[in-house]
Amino acid sequence: MRAAMAAGTFAAAIVGCVSAPYPQLDVSWEQVGPLVAPFTYRMLIVAQCDPMSGVPKPFDAVLAEAGAPADVVAKVAAEVSRIREENSDNPDEYVCTPEMFEMSEAASAEAQAAWDELKG
Repeated sequence: MRAAMAAGTFAAAIVGCVSAPYPQLDVSWEQVGPLVAPFTYRMLIVAQCDPMSGVPKPFDAVLAEAGAPADVVAKVAAEVSRIREENSDNPDEYVCTPEMFEMSEAASAEAQAAWDELKG
């Protein structure tokens, strides 16, 4: 029993070290909130219309990996989920158009520039 507890404690210590490789990123909802929609719509369009090209990660996962505060990540995750739900029934004829690809690509490029600036 002690060996199992010790192994579990050791494993938890290893996981703790592995799961925190990034420095803490001090961002607020006000800073990242405007980036959620452009990144999420881009992810949804690629997932629906061109998944073989590589679907971008959800922005909440990107924030979590960057070490953003948990409350900000949770709020972003809720917004990503809301946008997904609202757009879950959009037909390909509406979503998979050159115009939608271009608009989402342009918006996500602007969001990426803002995100890169926030990361420093």
